[in-house]
Amino acid sequence: HYESLLADIKTVSSPSTATDDLNAIAASFFNQSLGVVSTRSVLNTFINTLRELKNQDLWIEVGTRTLGLLSSGPGQASSFADASATIRELVATAHETNEDFADAAKTLAEIPLDSSQRKVSDHDRAQIWIRIVRNFLEVEDSTAAEMYVNKLKNIMHTVSNPDLMLHFKLSQARIQDAKRDFLSAAQRYHEISFSPAIAEEERLHTLSMAI
Repeated sequence: HYESLLADIKTVSSPSTATDDLNAIAASFFNQSLGVVSTRSVLNTFINTLRELKNQDLWIEVGTRTLGLLSSGPGQASSFADASATIRELVATAHETNEDFADAAKTLAEIPLDSSQRKVSDHDRAQIWIRIVRNFLEVEDSTAAEMYVNKLKNIMHTVSNPDLMLHFKLSQARIQDAKRDFLSAAQRYHEISFSPAIAEEERLHTLSMAI
């Protein structure tokens, strides 16, 4: 019933009613005591439907409300840890699109990455932490950004993704720059300017930052 209703949401809801309709559906299936397995299945369909609507304000309003429902019952937060993480990433993406970078960083920071209920690889952990760092740097909060860079230092040796490594090094350089540690920052920017993973224009930019 819920899955067919969600499949029809684009036709039965208008942009002005979608928020209330989706909030009502979420409240309903959490009140139905469907059991963890069934609720998890409906919740996954609900999240996919929300994502497909491609409306940032809807993601924030419905996502935030759904997170409240997920944390309201005893044991629910741990039972639906993966869904909570997915919703937080969706809400954070919406904040990034709206250029509300501090809100995006705070939303991502609420994703449990060291929980016993949810196993997270170093790659996935690094991906989230680097997003947090970049969002904090967008609002020039180098102190908060550095806290997450220090977490990253403990796991980057296990991460083989060249893009993540590049963003990690860039973040380090930007933080050193903000702290007026110019020699270390210049060395980092210079090192990055040799990377074949970035376009020539970007290499020239990082070289100019080094200078």
